[in-house]
Formats: sequence, C-alpha cells, structure tokens
Amino acid sequence: YKNRHTSPFESCNITFNIKMPIFCMRQFVRHRTFRLNEWSGRYSELADEFYVPELWRVQDVKNKQGSLASGSLVDSPMWNAENSGIAESTFKYCYHNYQLLLERGVAKELARIVVPVSMFTEIYVNVDVHNLMHFLGLRQDAHAQKEIRDIADAMADIFKELYPWSFEAYQNRLKV
Repeated sequence: YKNRHTSPFESCNITFNIKMPIFCMRQFVRHRTFRLNEWSGRYSELADEFYVPELWRVQDVKNKQGSLASGSLVDSPMWNAENSGIAESTFKYCYHNYQLLLERGVAKELARIVVPVSMFTEIYVNVDVHNLMHFLGLRQDAHAQKEIRDIADAMADIFKELYPWSFEAYQNRLKV
C-alpha cells in the first residue's frame, strides 16, 4: 500500500447495512464507488422517523460549507431545544401530509415528495477495500460534515475488525 500497489485491496469487499438521513445519503453516493441498493419509498410506505441533531451547530463564518460546534448559541440548552422543536413540528406536519396524500390514493412514488431530507433511508452497500479507504480518507476528514463523519467512523470500525492489516496500512498512509 505504501508503494501505491492498490490492486490487492480491490479483491476484498465489505457489505454494510446503513441507516442514515437522506441528506447524508446524498453525500454518500457522491463517491460512485459503491454497489448499493437503497430501500425504496416507491414500493413501501415510509416510516415516521427523522434525524434530529443532539446539538445544533452554527454556520462557520470562514467556511461556507462548514459548521461550528461551540459558541454562545450552541452552548445554550434553550436554543438547542427550540431548534429541535422547530424541526420536530416540521417533520410532524410533513409526515401528516404524506399520510394524507396516501389516504387520497396518491402513488407512494409521488406522495414521498413532501418529506424532508432529514427522513431516514436504509441501504445495503458493497465496496472493495481500496475504494473504502478512499471514501474514509475523505469522509473522516475534519472538514466533512459531522453526520457523515459518524457514518464513516462506524464503517472504519467494521473495516478494522474484518481486515486489520489493511486497516493498519490505511492508518499509516499519512506517515509515508
């Protein structure tokens, strides 16, 4: 690996079953290196399950695609609770309207357009170790969104357990 001989890592695969918010899924599929099958809202009724952050972050003033997890607002329990309340009332409203559309006979594939990207989706994804290492290198980076980093960290734990030597090579990549 340290000499960039990566083809042996393309022979080993891992299949993950991952449940994540749709907004994370959009970041996940950007890599185009996974073979995946996503649970479909076209055929099945969507569950009333949405992602609500434990702590709401503020916009980073230096990085327009980043956020900050500290500061006077973030450290305020009331501010966090109010944000969660706003989000949860939105989710209830949207899910209620999704249910109304289904009751009116609207096809699942159309009724789902009213649900927010905080709704959970579920995938089975297969990836070779070489592409997994590339994905982890990007999505475990401090600049990646916290929620996708959490997913990448969980995937890295499984990678480490299944392929400890390959994981060690991945960990040592920055020392080369």
